[in-house]
Amino acid sequence: MYKEQKMQEHKERLIRNDPEAAEIIKGNWKLSETPGQKRAIRTKVQCAHKRNEQFEKKYEETRTERTQRLNQMQEFRQVIIKCQEENEKLHLQQYHNREFDTEIESIEKRRRLEEVKEARRLFNEERRQ
Repeated sequence: MYKEQKMQEHKERLIRNDPEAAEIIKGNWKLSETPGQKRAIRTKVQCAHKRNEQFEKKYEETRTERTQRLNQMQEFRQVIIKCQEENEKLHLQQYHNREFDTEIESIEKRRRLEEVKEARRLFNEERRQ
């Protein structure tokens, strides 16, 4: 189905672009044409077919290149998104670590204050005695 459609499009393109090729495709050979003229027309048609095949081949190559580039871009986007998520996680982790560090520092300060108070109390008791 697809191949037949492509061939039909190819024939229509040839008919539009080259009237002599159109005559051959339609099968309207002129009786007055000599074998040399017919050969020249056949050569023209073959060249037109070759040009069309080369165009289609080039089009397919560019299409595959385009799809490869799109795939690469999608992969890059995924990598970027993943890196951004990891960066956000690290940022949050650093923030929580800072909070945790400040809590530890405040606990250590309280403990030192309690030790100092205890030492003062003991010192004051020894003085009184």
